[in-house]
Amino acid sequence: MYILIFLEMVPLMAVSLIAVLHWPQVQALLGRRIIRSTPPQLKREPLGLPYALGALGMMAVFEVLPYCEEALRDWKANPGRLTPPAGQPA
Repeated sequence: MYILIFLEMVPLMAVSLIAVLHWPQVQALLGRRIIRSTPPQLKREPLGLPYALGALGMMAVFEVLPYCEEALRDWKANPGRLTPPAGQPA
């Protein structure tokens, strides 16, 4: 049960962290500040392949794996069904 609470809070924590790191942009989105826009630019030195694969791996471990574990437990509790049988508590 606690893993579900954690998984619900991850997107909220991510948005909050991004808002704190980019506060002037958040103010501009809310209409409280005017920021001159600049065109997007590529990084001079792109991130390396090990960094990108590591980030994707951590996302898989901490986001996708708990959902898969929950689905597996549900599947074992009710084999072949997506919902519990009638009369069984959810």
